[in-house]
Amino acid sequence: MRRMAALPSPASAVDEPLVASTRTAIAALRGETGDLARVTRRLAKLLTVTSVASALIGGSEAAIEHYRGSFNQWSMWTPIACSAALMAASTAALTSRAAFRRWMPAASWLMIGDGLAGLFYHARGIHRRPGGFHEPIFNLAAGAPIFAPLILSGAGAVGLLALLLDRSAGQAER
Repeated sequence: MRRMAALPSPASAVDEPLVASTRTAIAALRGETGDLARVTRRLAKLLTVTSVASALIGGSEAAIEHYRGSFNQWSMWTPIACSAALMAASTAALTSRAAFRRWMPAASWLMIGDGLAGLFYHARGIHRRPGGFHEPIFNLAAGAPIFAPLILSGAGAVGLLALLLDRSAGQAER
């Protein structure tokens, strides 16, 4: 009687590349393999996946919180649009080197800029509340989360780090 192959668990889709990348990195650090470019490319791909996940989580959180705020300013739509652009660019970058080199830097810089603008808008919103920063206990807790936009900037920074690793791997191959 033939046995059916077991279906892979959802965790194995993340665990297997992570374990393979970790083993390759440890072997390279020990000097057991001379293919450091392969290690950095794997790490760049892992950081690209992290960028997709961070943009998804941060963009979803921004959408939920700004929905609670009734999207009463046009700038409340920008983190949603920018995170969607970063997710699209990062997803395309996983399959295409041209997309990785063309769209990933633009989307990453856009996300970083939008996060810094969001930090400004959130700080301004807290400052405009009654008492402003002179009532920090209440206004920081009840106002806009001041450091939440930096989550999205972090997603863009992870995308840029993936780009830097990929470029260094390209230079190491030469």
